Amino acid sequence: MRVVFLIACAGGLVFFLVSRRRFDLFSLAFFSSCFYFVPGLAGFVQMPTRDSGLPVETPVSDPTYAVMTLVLAGVCVAGALLGQPPSPSPRPGPNGSGGLLTVQWLAAAGALVALVALFLDPRTVWSVDKVEVLESLGRVHIVMTTFAAIAAVAAVKTRRFAPLMLALPALAADLVLGFRLTVVLAVIATFLVVLNGRSVREVVRCWGLRLLAAAAVPVVIFVSWQQLYPVVRAGEWAEARERATFSHTYVEALRNVEPFVTQSILERVVEEKYRVPTEHLLGVLAVAVPLYTEFFPAPLSFNDRFQPDLFPEVQRYGLANNIWAEAWAVGGIPMVAIYVALWSAVLWLGSWCLRSKSEHLVVLGAICGAYAAFYVHRNDVLYQAVLERRFVLGYLAVACLAWLLRHAARREGADRVRPA
Repeated sequence: MRVVFLIACAGGLVFFLVSRRRFDLFSLAFFSSCFYFVPGLAGFVQMPTRDSGLPVETPVSDPTYAVMTLVLAGVCVAGALLGQPPSPSPRPGPNGSGGLLTVQWLAAAGALVALVALFLDPRTVWSVDKVEVLESLGRVHIVMTTFAAIAAVAAVKTRRFAPLMLALPALAADLVLGFRLTVVLAVIATFLVVLNGRSVREVVRCWGLRLLAAAAVPVVIFVSWQQLYPVVRAGEWAEARERATFSHTYVEALRNVEPFVTQSILERVVEEKYRVPTEHLLGVLAVAVPLYTEFFPAPLSFNDRFQPDLFPEVQRYGLANNIWAEAWAVGGIPMVAIYVALWSAVLWLGSWCLRSKSEHLVVLGAICGAYAAFYVHRNDVLYQAVLERRFVLGYLAVACLAWLLRHAARREGADRVRPA
């Protein structure tokens, strides 16, 4: 099966790099799948053993290769059937209407206010221990990261970066807290906005070096930040500089990069033939009810089910999720195929938003699409839906407030010019 997997990788690369098609969410989904399936290329995963123990290299089995191959093949087929040709003459968009600029200012201000509230909240733990930090953070942190990402992507769309200066401290604070997600996904979303409408071949030919240089920052953050942030948080700057210039830091970071742990979940699930009831998927219905957990018990995530059963020795920290492991646990390979089909539908919807003439849909499609195409691999369906809902509701909130402010300003202006 490893040979078939490698053929799927190579075939997908040829298709997405050679065919004349626009750079869209299907392209991002394929390349993100290659990143998260790097353990398939290496031939092993890093299997967690216990809280303080080193992970064990475990060979990738044929059923795991089958799941990875199905995902890659599904993205390629969906991209071929649902992808669109590039725009005839893609041009940079306008500098943004007043509506989007107002949204950007409001989102940036919201991120800054949430950052101040986070600093002032006595329950917030600014600790080196990420587990303690996670337990102390609440909705204020969610508001901060949501609005900071919206402001960052809207800044690229409008090419007005003054409001972004308000949101940058929030993004920096999130890194200091030990979280890479918002910064990395915001950068990916900005790539989607900048490259929107261009062909993949044009992106590689004309933007290749610039894209690699720009991508180096989020890649370094994503890969090595876990190795660097403890000493940065502790204020040990000499040690931080030494680690940043020491090649062993990046070698260890690559060997323990997130996909090697994430795919260990898939490997253990297929190895143990682990199953969860189909009713497990009904938990996603809770996403339709805002503030559901304030009134009802939180639905069980896939992690809540598999970690106590498959990794009982790992208790201090969570192992996140793996959506393809969840699919296999619910219904085997047929359910993986259904998940891939539903994922493809979401990618098509996000790509349609990116092609829209509405700048609001472009920004929202870029943010939600980045999470759907890239970050989906380490979530379950429930948490992925929660993430997407946060950005949809957050954007709707600032967009509605922006409309009300602009409407009030127009009415006031009309009243001023109205003859007595």
